[in-house]
Amino acid sequence: MSVPLGIDPATGMPIGVQFAAGYGREDVLFRLAAQLAKAAPWAERKPAVWAGADRSS
Repeated sequence: MSVPLGIDPATGMPIGVQFAAGYGREDVLFRLAAQLAKAAPWAERKPAVWAGADRSS
């Protein structure tokens, strides 16, 4: 899985980190993702330029 764990200070863009687990061990990745989301929430972070940005203003 790839998750955003950092922010580039120059651009504000997310920096992703990729994790892998053994064959058939997606459960490990899901548990890790839950722990990371709890420790470092990122869902509300948005860079200045992103696909969902309102360009009308």
